[in-house]
Amino acid sequence: MPKTKPNSESIPQQKPNTPQKPPLSRFASRVLQTIQTHNMIQPGDKIVAAVSGGADSCALLLVLAELKDVLDISIHVGHLHHGLRGRDADEDLEFVQKLAQSLNLPFSAERASVPAIMDTDALSEETAGRKARYAFLCALAREIGANRIATGHTSTDQAETVLMRVLRGTGLEGLGGIPPVANAPDPAGGPPIPVIRPLIGVSRGETEEFCKAHGLQFRTDPSNFDTNLLRNALRLELMPLLRQKCNPDLDTALCNLAELAREDNALLEQITDEAWNSAVVRDSQECILLRHAALPESKALLRRLMRRALLRLNPAHLPHFQDVERLVTACRAGTPTRMDLQGSIRAELKKGILSLAKKEGANF
Repeated sequence: MPKTKPNSESIPQQKPNTPQKPPLSRFASRVLQTIQTHNMIQPGDKIVAAVSGGADSCALLLVLAELKDVLDISIHVGHLHHGLRGRDADEDLEFVQKLAQSLNLPFSAERASVPAIMDTDALSEETAGRKARYAFLCALAREIGANRIATGHTSTDQAETVLMRVLRGTGLEGLGGIPPVANAPDPAGGPPIPVIRPLIGVSRGETEEFCKAHGLQFRTDPSNFDTNLLRNALRLELMPLLRQKCNPDLDTALCNLAELAREDNALLEQITDEAWNSAVVRDSQECILLRHAALPESKALLRRLMRRALLRLNPAHLPHFQDVERLVTACRAGTPTRMDLQGSIRAELKKGILSLAKKEGANF
């Protein structure tokens, strides 16, 4: 009996052995959801990860490395030495460099003198440090061709920020807290660079646990325990008391408030844009002219227009409530007036035009 050739189609085909990718950690899955919800990252993006050495920034770096192939991104680690805390700061830099090397990621660092910035610009240590960090991160992004900066802000930072602003007195924009995506103005004058906060949906406790799960002993800044600083006092003293006496889920409540405020503020900004375009005659860095007859009757909307005008003339100076109210009162009265405002700005209402301009010799 003749032998028949086996039917090749009936023989199961051997599949080449392909390594299975490990499933994402629960932490990484949550961070990925945040990234997708806020459209933070696109395939092919090059990201500068700002890493100080603390739990939050280390968790940021670890989770971005875990998501690197899923997101199709490249990562460059950036670390700024603030010129504070002596040997501790030197060790922070060494620690972050070694962490970047262990993940096979490129690393850049720079040394700044925050005390010098504080003296020159009359800024607090926190504000001077923030200014130095973003100057470094923007310059690094431009240098290496990155199109995103990632920072390690968490939901805990969000809750602290919202409460701190409430205590200081804030409007709807301030209640929005830390936006998941924002633009960092380039100190060198280039286009703004998007800043993303992939950890904004997880807490500080979760970042610490994530680092420990990776066997990473993150760095701790001793100044974080100085309760003479408002944020530390909130974190270590006031917020634990509020959780105990008022709301055990305080952080979630404050984060929800921030999200609602941001969404409401975005809608109001659209309405403000329309009112601004109807009233504006001239809009420059030196002078703004608005038609008095075209200004809105709504006091709330008029406030927003006045704040916008003052910020356009001096972005570095947050408008004072009293100055905004003085302008609103003058506009609603409609009588000719002239006033000097904080931030080296002069306002004048005459012949149907409200003019706001930098005072002669003002340089900001």
